[in-house]
Amino acid sequence: MILSNGPSVDPDLALASDDSLHAVWVDQASQSPDVFYGYSQNGGKSWTRGLNLSHTPGISRHPEVAVDGDRLVHAAWLDTTSGSHRPDVFAVHGSQDSWTAARNVSNTAGRSQSPEILATGSNRIYLAWMDNSRTSAVWDIYFARSQDSGAFTQPIYFDTPAESTDPCLAADGPDRLAVAWVDASQNAGSPDVFLVQSSDGGGTFTKPLNISQTPGVSRLPSMVCSQDHYVVVWEEQEGSQRVLKLTRQPVLRKPRLPVGSGKY
Repeated sequence: MILSNGPSVDPDLALASDDSLHAVWVDQASQSPDVFYGYSQNGGKSWTRGLNLSHTPGISRHPEVAVDGDRLVHAAWLDTTSGSHRPDVFAVHGSQDSWTAARNVSNTAGRSQSPEILATGSNRIYLAWMDNSRTSAVWDIYFARSQDSGAFTQPIYFDTPAESTDPCLAADGPDRLAVAWVDASQNAGSPDVFLVQSSDGGGTFTKPLNISQTPGVSRLPSMVCSQDHYVVVWEEQEGSQRVLKLTRQPVLRKPRLPVGSGKY
């Protein structure tokens, strides 16, 4: 089955609570590629015609899609409208043919990369991405949140002294969530997987915790919440071999002191 008619890349897929399927991708038919959206209400047997979500003059790429508890669809992507040298994270939300205009969520002075979006049943939307605004030589993990499909908060960053990459998100109910990423703060040659947790919907976070502490190079983590634990899996380079490793972290129930982070 062909979901789009033109040259298309970077697909992402989400499943809603009513079992409808929602897809986003980048259509490369024009000189300024845009993010398109389609949905299926019969398990993927048929799809709606692709709808242009971005409509920006810049180049759109790496879209992500999520569906909240009211079956409202949220999409985020990288966009060069602010300049090819400093892509930003843009986002929209809507359903079927009714969508908001694209808005710049990150709007930072540096480069944004690798956006991740998470929608919860309580209609809270979380975004995480890599950003080198604090210093062009080092990436940080940035985070923003939105309640009831409103505007996103001013982003914060998780303050670690070395390179931070590859963010991922998971949530446990309306208020508890975690952000994990790869961090070189404790071993520049063998980065580890770090994690922070929030018990108040992303208002404050715990201090970054090294949850892998392995001798090899950790990369590309992925995370879900299951049975009161955040379960994280990642790729590990051990000599000439790549293996998959996994760890579980209990969900914290009580708020903790916020991580050292800043707004810009």
